Amino acid sequence: MKKGFTLIEALVAVSIFVSLMIFASLAFMSAIKAQRHNLAYQELLDQTSYVMEYMSRHLRMAKQAEDADCYSLDVGDTYKNPGNNSIEFYDQYNSCTKFFLEDNRLKKESGGDEFFITSPNLEVYRFEVAVNDDHQPRVSINLGIRGRAETSIEIQTTVSQRDLKGI
Repeated sequence: MKKGFTLIEALVAVSIFVSLMIFASLAFMSAIKAQRHNLAYQELLDQTSYVMEYMSRHLRMAKQAEDADCYSLDVGDTYKNPGNNSIEFYDQYNSCTKFFLEDNRLKKESGGDEFFITSPNLEVYRFEVAVNDDHQPRVSINLGIRGRAETSIEIQTTVSQRDLKGI
């Protein structure tokens, strides 16, 4: 009697092995895709957090306009939003400063300098600003940003002016 495998046994073993390898490959590919999505979302969260903190810090330190040569600000104004997607103010360094949306990116203009504050691989699809310049001036910002790998985030915050007179 000969010992060994028949052709059918070998084919069954090979087909089971191939099926297991396909399943393992699909699981591995799915894990890689999930990891890429998580990394893209973490990058989006980090950059969104940076942008909101950057704008909040500048808006919190805003002062009342001392002259009427600062964009559309009137004397005594702290904030002004001439359009729904921009904010103008007089910063702590006595410079006219403006945050606005241009080409789906947030941009800062201050003292004649302009630069983007969002990364080129992010798309800002919503930048809405609401100003309440009553007794305690405050600004509400609603921001919607898309990143890579079909990630997006919407965030809203309200910033009130810090009282600089007591400092």
